[in-house]
Amino acid sequence: MAQSDVALDRGERLTVRLPEIGRIEAHVIWSADGRAGCQLERVIPPDRFTRMLSQMKPKARIRPRE
Repeated sequence: MAQSDVALDRGERLTVRLPEIGRIEAHVIWSADGRAGCQLERVIPPDRFTRMLSQMKPKARIRPRE
């Protein structure tokens, strides 16, 4: 999933740059509220995927209690 200030339409092709992977082509599968799900054009090997995830730090989100 990606977040963007630019509207992305389903089927649109783009190039994304990922840590440890570099540039990779993708196309948008879905788009809603400034977010989009993308399918990558090539498979990322599991060891490189794990290294990529270790470099990415998720943003902390505070969710209100209901």
